Amino acid sequence: MGKNNENIYIWHSSYASMGASANNIAVGTSINQWSDVDSGYGDLSFTLPTLNFTYENNPQDNLRFQAKIGFGLSDDSDNDEDGDSYDVKIKNLIQIKGLYFFNDSIYAAATYTRYKLDFYSEYDDESISDSDKDFGFQLGLRLNNLELYAGPTFSKDDKGENVEFGFNYFF
Repeated sequence: MGKNNENIYIWHSSYASMGASANNIAVGTSINQWSDVDSGYGDLSFTLPTLNFTYENNPQDNLRFQAKIGFGLSDDSDNDEDGDSYDVKIKNLIQIKGLYFFNDSIYAAATYTRYKLDFYSEYDDESISDSDKDFGFQLGLRLNNLELYAGPTFSKDDKGENVEFGFNYFF
């Protein structure tokens, strides 16, 4: 190979390996704590765990984007003030997250989350599936391949407020 072709080959190989290392896959879990859900006869709260799979893209050193899909692991129930029972389970969640790193390990993130839920009301003896979506924010800590994060993914309204606590392990 001539000198110019060798330089192009080396530049192309370096550029390709940088692009491959900028994408990460993670597995993790999160706890989704819903509070102040208005049943009409008092507020309810639910704690719902999910198993999550996350894809991360790193276009710049301090800016990253994540796409997460999660699946509910169990359901939770609560009673309103007059004793009616309500059961909720997360069928799945999809979350898009933009992360800004302040240093090598601490970040703030804006989130857009869509939850698909199964909901049962003892009072109505009715089961429904519904989805809900909202913008939120999180704070996180990244230590090597382990990521810890927490923050409200839903703003407070009649459907309650959701705070998500979780971790990811990147491969």
